[in-house]
Amino acid sequence: MSKKNTKKQLPDNETERNKLLMSAMRYRLLFLGAIVLASMVLITGRLYQVQIINQSVYRDKLSRYNVATINELPLRGEIIDRNGLVLSTNEELMDFIYIPPVGETVRSKWAKAQQFVELFEVDHSVMTSRDRKDAFIHYFSDLAKDLVTDEEYQQYRANELSDTDLYNLQLDRINDGHLARVRDQQYQVYMIYQKMHIVPGLIKDIKSDVTATEAAILIENSTSLTG
Repeated sequence: MSKKNTKKQLPDNETERNKLLMSAMRYRLLFLGAIVLASMVLITGRLYQVQIINQSVYRDKLSRYNVATINELPLRGEIIDRNGLVLSTNEELMDFIYIPPVGETVRSKWAKAQQFVELFEVDHSVMTSRDRKDAFIHYFSDLAKDLVTDEEYQQYRANELSDTDLYNLQLDRINDGHLARVRDQQYQVYMIYQKMHIVPGLIKDIKSDVTATEAAILIENSTSLTG
């Protein structure tokens, strides 16, 4: 058997080669033109959809972006007696509230409580005796542990006493001398932290009857005092 080799005949003529090149270029230009035309059709269709079909939708969105709703509570009228003595009047009151932000931790709460006390006056005289004892246990945990005897700790390890029992023993044995060890600022920080920490997820009133100056200070430190 003989094997016949076939090869593609290439044009020997320069004119034929030019014709092939021109034909290839023409197809490429047609393909490119088709892509450009299709793109223009898509863009035109999208513009028609946005500006004609969905015109009212985007007009409503634009109006919402440009309009801000501000709710203002109406002032009550003053109440006076027959002699003109004012019995009730209007007064603007502001409070600081705390809404726990996402990702808030115990450490970040303590840091915010510390900064809050450094910026604002905090009256810790309203703290209950129980809260003051809790503050002592927090700041002087080693001294609080010493209030429990070795025998009582043995009973605890034998499950004869619970954590609550040990805690109550500490509370009963904390006296005024122990409480005097806690500084005023520590009481203030602990009180603010307790207000932030109690009942997770709820809005807490941190400070009442806030002045305009205090409100301005809070705004200046809003980056670090989030919530």
